[in-house]
Amino acid sequence: AVLSNRLPSSIMGLFVVNFSFFLFAGRIRAVIWECETLMTSSDVRDERFADSFAARALHALASMCGITVFVIAAWHVAAPCDLVGCRSVTYPLFQPCGCASYVPDCGRGVTMSEVSEVVERSPYLVHLDVTNCNLTRLPEMDGNGALVELLASGNAGMQLPDLRALKSLQMLRLSGLGLTSPPQISDCTRLILVDVSDNALTELPNLSRLSKLASLEAQNNALQSLPPLEKNGELWRVVVANNSLRAVESLLVLPRLEDLDISHNRFRVLPQLPPSLMVLRAQQNRLVELQDLSLTPGLILLDVSQNELSSLPSLDSSRSIRVLNFANNLVMEFPAVESLVELQVMDGSSNLLARLPSLRSQTKLQSLNVSHNSLVELPDLQAQ
Repeated sequence: AVLSNRLPSSIMGLFVVNFSFFLFAGRIRAVIWECETLMTSSDVRDERFADSFAARALHALASMCGITVFVIAAWHVAAPCDLVGCRSVTYPLFQPCGCASYVPDCGRGVTMSEVSEVVERSPYLVHLDVTNCNLTRLPEMDGNGALVELLASGNAGMQLPDLRALKSLQMLRLSGLGLTSPPQISDCTRLILVDVSDNALTELPNLSRLSKLASLEAQNNALQSLPPLEKNGELWRVVVANNSLRAVESLLVLPRLEDLDISHNRFRVLPQLPPSLMVLRAQQNRLVELQDLSLTPGLILLDVSQNELSSLPSLDSSRSIRVLNFANNLVMEFPAVESLVELQVMDGSSNLLARLPSLRSQTKLQSLNVSHNSLVELPDLQAQ
């Protein structure tokens, strides 16, 4: 059916090519005839001959370029693309059309053969999104070195091809595939975002060559350790929640790290944190103490709820904190919060608190939860 649909356009394309060749050949014959006439005339030694010959040669070359452009344009018009799901189309020279961006309608059902045809015919494919398409595997992509974004999340049980040929890849989303072994992406050195969340991974791929990596999402796996990250200095976001991590190496090697989520793991002590950190989610671990937070003066959100903390460190240097959550711990003494002038939300519920400090300096405080404690009195909240 596809061949019969393309037959008229193919005939038209051949006609355009033959007609254009005829025009170009005629132009070349005219130039040759004029040059022969000039060379046999009495003015052959005239300096104007060289200029005249060069001008005609350039004119012929310009005509050839114009005809070539015309042929390509005519071919593209005469051969409409038959690939379904293309958001933008590419036309390799005298080849069937391909996709630059492929986002099929997964709601209607997408077959493996359809995806394979698009991948095979699209050497300049840049964006491939088959999220939630119920595919069991991806086709080989050795000829798709231009691919920048590969989004394949939500295809449970999907088998991945070798991804090492995707040298231009910058965004990779493979969440919810049921992966038990990490994808081989060590040669994809331009990667900026890697998402392998919601799988069954016990380890992450080697990231040492991914020097441009900025965001790593690996939550909801079975990770017991993280790979060395000292070569990933551009990382600003690391999400490894809901794994089996007990400890990681110092994170001081990540000078740009701003957002860290290590919640729902088995940490008893936090790793060393970089000064750039702004968001720390460490709830539901087994923390028994927190280190000095003076090294992270830019913290905006600190969540250490559902741990085994009996006290909190000094927060005097954490003036930027807006959200403080230490609920469901064993804290007996409320931390000094006078310096937390930006504080908006605080949750200290389900602890062993007997009294609260003055909160008059917290003029931006909007929510305070100290339920399920042993409070005998409340501070003066009139200023609030």
